[in-house]
Amino acid sequence: MAASTYNNNGYITRTASQDLPAGSRVELNSTGCELADAVNEAVGTVEQPILSGQPATIRLFNTPGTRFGIASGAISARASVFAGASGKLSASATGGASAVGIALSATSADGDVLEYLPTSLIG
Repeated sequence: MAASTYNNNGYITRTASQDLPAGSRVELNSTGCELADAVNEAVGTVEQPILSGQPATIRLFNTPGTRFGIASGAISARASVFAGASGKLSASATGGASAVGIALSATSADGDVLEYLPTSLIG
């Protein structure tokens, strides 16, 4: 039987297929990773901006703790946040998007950064 390895540190590295702003939800693709949309399953977030073609360290959703995300509009503190387009978070479910966490801070506009507590292993 061949030896196998596993990851138990909560981070993986993949090549960015596009620019990834810090706090973006990302999904895996055939060449690495990209911004997650509202309905595909994101595996985690990037904690710093990554340029296309560069290695992207992804913090997996099963890693404990809060994280920062990018809002697609106004979100109230303590409200559920949902998967949004372009790796962002939304105040409402659109197109079958699922709830991915609870907002710990509020936002007022697209592009604002919020702290949230993930409630899903896939977001």
